[in-house]
Amino acid sequence: MAPRDLGRRLAVTEPEDEVGRLAGQFNALMDRLEQSQSQSRAFLRRAAHQLRTPLTLVLGESELGLGQPRPGDAQAALERIHRAAGRMQRRVNELFLLAQAEAGETITLDATVDLEGAAVEAADMMRGRAQALGRGLKLGRVEPIEVRGSEPLLQEAVLELLENACRHSAD
Repeated sequence: MAPRDLGRRLAVTEPEDEVGRLAGQFNALMDRLEQSQSQSRAFLRRAAHQLRTPLTLVLGESELGLGQPRPGDAQAALERIHRAAGRMQRRVNELFLLAQAEAGETITLDATVDLEGAAVEAADMMRGRAQALGRGLKLGRVEPIEVRGSEPLLQEAVLELLENACRHSAD
């Protein structure tokens, strides 16, 4: 039985014998697992919705604010808020996607992903982390290439590679 196929049950032909009782117990266990997985998925959907809504609001309001001239410090602060909210929104989407994958749901891997853009964005996001770990981070020449896959999962993979390089590589 696959993780996403918890609805299958063992046939119980003799419910009163030892094998029949064991099969009945196994089926009851599968009922509980299926119910638990269903509750977890429902919770994830509600949590993702509850997080996405305020993030969308922050992104929209900060974008509107960026369209109006502001003093230097206020403009810079608004830009940082907008970037941070965008990263938070991507993180929420990535966490939801990873939770779906761990639950055995089929993840669509047919988006066209710009790996050059993913590398540039990941390097920008990791510069502060690299500096905090006493490392320099410089992005060399990146070949433009597009692949089919999941942008959030590929972005997460690139970020993990950079994090590991910053934490575990030689100077």
